[in-house]
This record gives sequence, structure tokens and C-alpha cells, in this order.
Amino acid sequence: MVLVDKDGQQIAVHGELGDLDTTSLASLVAGNVAATGGMAKLIGEDEFPTLSHEGAKESIHISVIGRVLLVVVFDDRSSLGLVKLAVQTNLSGISQCLRGNRKRIRHTRSEECAPICRDYR
Repeated sequence: MVLVDKDGQQIAVHGELGDLDTTSLASLVAGNVAATGGMAKLIGEDEFPTLSHEGAKESIHISVIGRVLLVVVFDDRSSLGLVKLAVQTNLSGISQCLRGNRKRIRHTRSEECAPICRDYR
């Protein structure tokens, strides 16, 4: 799981992501959300609160939580439905945690922010 701000800056990383370049992922996710936001506006929506990209072995689910993007990378051992359910179940707790730690998130290194994510894997 990776927390990213809408400017593409990585806030925190939690869990096993192997050799994934999370800095590049953060930037690309923010660009993806911005691009799909443009599509949303074309059809009369403010934004799409969730985005998913399914691959043969690896997939990504993105949830927009205000100015923060929650990125869950998962493999073929899980399903998109289970990931969406887990995120939706924990969304209010994650939102509260982010609101309560907004100043801390802006002013610390991402390794120090990992406890924010600990309970929301």
C-alpha cells in the first residue's frame, strides 16, 4: 500500500512491494488520477473516487481520499472485489487518520509515516 498526494509525492509505503519503484509509481498514479479527472468532468462528474487497473498477475486499485491517493498493489492471489471491500470497510478510519495526521504527513519522511498505514492493510 502506498499513500500519495495529488501532486505525485509519496507520503508513506507499507507492506511487501518487492523491487517496485514507489517514487515512480506515486508520480504515475497522480498523473493517472488527474487524467481520469479530466474524463470525469467531460461526462459531468467531479472525479472518479476509485480507479482500478487489472493485469494478468499484478493489479492496482486507487482510492481518492481528498488530496491523498491510497494505492493498493495486489497480485493474482486476491481479487479486485476483496480489495475494494477491504478499502471501503476501512475508508472512514483511514480518512480520520489522515485528517488527524495532516501536519505530520507534510513534515516528515515517508518511513516515519508508515504507522499511519499500519492498521489499514
